[in-house]
Amino acid sequence: MLDESRVDALAADLGQPVAERLLSRFLAEGDEAVHALTEADKTLLNLSELAETAHKLAGIAATFGALALHEALARIDHRAKSE
Repeated sequence: MLDESRVDALAADLGQPVAERLLSRFLAEGDEAVHALTEADKTLLNLSELAETAHKLAGIAATFGALALHEALARIDHRAKSE
């Protein structure tokens, strides 16, 4: 799911420890965001919060080259903002 060349480039640019911290943060925040998005109907998450969560995770996904995830989240973000 992640583009290994993007992850390697981040490690080269920022140093391995920083890249590892960013990847750990992405995974943790990703889990939280996915949970929030899947529970949105149950918790009546408003569209603004939905868009914000999707937008944030889409940006992080793009950073690590998870392009399919980025595109799906960008569509959620766009749709939530247009409602």
